[in-house]
Amino acid sequence: MPGVIGGISLLLALFALNLLPIDYAAAAAAALVLLGIGLMVAEAFIGAFGVIGIGGIAAFVFGSIVMSRPTASGFGLSIAVVIGATIVTAGFSLLVLAMLLGSRRRPVITGREALIGATGETTTDWHGETGRVRVHGEIWLARASHNLSSGASIKVVGREGLVLIVEPV
Repeated sequence: MPGVIGGISLLLALFALNLLPIDYAAAAAAALVLLGIGLMVAEAFIGAFGVIGIGGIAAFVFGSIVMSRPTASGFGLSIAVVIGATIVTAGFSLLVLAMLLGSRRRPVITGREALIGATGETTTDWHGETGRVRVHGEIWLARASHNLSSGASIKVVGREGLVLIVEPV
């Protein structure tokens, strides 16, 4: 957050104190707009719970307002365009943030976490405490506390390397 505020404040201060020559004021405004877009895109990848996105929206608004001032020739950017573009980009950022937060709430469907609690069936008769099981369409070497027959339903309770620890259902 401090870096986002600092970057925006530095560009605004250079413009407000007239330290930037008049030709570079438009460049500073464009830099603010690009910084705002960059921060909103970064929010989608970093997921800072909206802090970077809000800074991006602020930079975009400030840069757009500075760019909307009429020049000596009388040409300028309409404030309606600034407001419309800000609403569209803010809405897109909020949509991406909502999708990001929604994906974090979903259960894990791959990897070690997805195997624990999964059900399957034995593929062969077990001789001893080890045998083969089919879980999620894959054949795994498995270990259980007692013998199981072919076709028995099992539940995965653990994993040690490439060996599943199972128990009958």
